[in-house]
Amino acid sequence: MDYIQRIPFILGLLMAIIAGIVCYERGVEQQEIYLKMAISMMAFFAIGVLIRNTIQKTIDEIKSKEAEEKEDESNKKEELNDAKPNENKNTAAKNMASPAANHVSADDFQPLNVSKAIRSELKK
Repeated sequence: MDYIQRIPFILGLLMAIIAGIVCYERGVEQQEIYLKMAISMMAFFAIGVLIRNTIQKTIDEIKSKEAEEKEDESNKKEELNDAKPNENKNTAAKNMASPAANHVSADDFQPLNVSKAIRSELKK
């Protein structure tokens, strides 16, 4: 991450050196070389700032997406953990409500089974 902060300075410095070398090889006057080096340094420093900001935004988006995914996973785990005790409570309540009816609660009423039980009792 430290290198990302240095991108504008490195890019501006590198391009100023390249501009200076190219101008020197072509035989340009020193005053003009310095001017071109300064202009290229400022221009490429600005470009480096844009590149750095783009990279930082991308990194921040990736981190935020990872955090959201972890949060979603933890929420799902909490929901599952919350649902399991409720299921255990519901089954315990059903068992206590009708232990003689083979753990069948009022919600699971089946008239055919009841009518069969009554018929078998009447036949006895």
